[in-house]
Amino acid sequence: MRYASLLLGLLLAACTAPRGGEGAQTGGGEGAFIRTALVLYGRFGQSHPGDCYPLAEAARFHLVEMSPSSYNTRWCEVRNNRELNAHHELKRLNPQVRILIYQMGPGQLIVSRFDPVVQEEWEWIKREHGRGSPDRWAGLGARTGEYLRALPYPAERAMVLGNSNWQRHWMESRHHRLWGAWGQPGHQDRGGRSFDSRGADGIFLDGMQYGVSWQSGWCPESLYDEQNNRCGERDHPADYYLELRGVLYTHQNGLPVT
Repeated sequence: MRYASLLLGLLLAACTAPRGGEGAQTGGGEGAFIRTALVLYGRFGQSHPGDCYPLAEAARFHLVEMSPSSYNTRWCEVRNNRELNAHHELKRLNPQVRILIYQMGPGQLIVSRFDPVVQEEWEWIKREHGRGSPDRWAGLGARTGEYLRALPYPAERAMVLGNSNWQRHWMESRHHRLWGAWGQPGHQDRGGRSFDSRGADGIFLDGMQYGVSWQSGWCPESLYDEQNNRCGERDHPADYYLELRGVLYTHQNGLPVT
């Protein structure tokens, strides 16, 4: 989870929060509780007894962003009852809360070994919309011409963010996964994970900042040492570079790549 997501969530909530002194008063002489945004992603709840997160605490916020599988398993009040949905319970406590489900945006594709569905999707993209395709969705290295993995987050693959066909595929497939057949109660995808997105209001996009992530922090797939997280030759998506006088320059700041 990037800090940019947290900042964006806080800005969104701050812009949409009603004005006035409606914050809940806290005890001990403290000021009003200013409701902004709460980002819950990964193994949240460790600081609470029972390794879970209280719904009542999250319901104080205007905006709650959480990972897709968190509708039930990580909330204290509903984790032992699969018939309950944390989204509905949050809205019962605070009808104005907005709930967003975390997804990496179309600038990168997360190809996790724990997610066989996206593994298959990535292999299909390389066959149908990869190197040599007139409708290329996968990013290629400016130096090597290969598919790229992000070194800070090796599960991520570089994609062509500006391709409208890829954008459409991304939106439709993610919507289906979260609110289609996979997003119904009790359903499990082929990775064995349960989803129940009923009650959620939308998707929270990560990696959608202006500019390209990880400048020269990408590695060609064939040159990546997964065991040691090392790269034989760093690269960057060619779609976001200009080549001038034999030196690669970024569109973002015009500085040469070292």
